[in-house]
Amino acid sequence: MILQEKDCTSKKHSKRQKRMSVNKEKTCPLCLETLDIDDLSFYPCKCGYQVCRFCWHRIRTNENGLCPACRRQYSEDPVTFKPLTQEE
Repeated sequence: MILQEKDCTSKKHSKRQKRMSVNKEKTCPLCLETLDIDDLSFYPCKCGYQVCRFCWHRIRTNENGLCPACRRQYSEDPVTFKPLTQEE
C-alpha cells in the first residue's frame, strides 16, 4: 500500500513537471501577465530583476520608484532594453 502511494505521488509530480515545461512563457513576477515579446529583453535594473514595462512604469510614476528586488531607485532609462526591429 505504501508503494502505491509513492507511485501516485510521483505520477502527480511528473504531471506537474510536464505542465510546467509546456508552459514556458515568462511572466511578470508582479502582475503575473505573460511578458510581451518586447518585454523579454527589458531589464530595468542593474540587479537583473525583470518586470514588464507596464509594472515598471507604474512603480516609477505611482509608487516609490524602487526595484522590488534590490530596492535601488529605477532610472528613467532601463538598464537593458532592445526593442525589436521590423525584421524581427
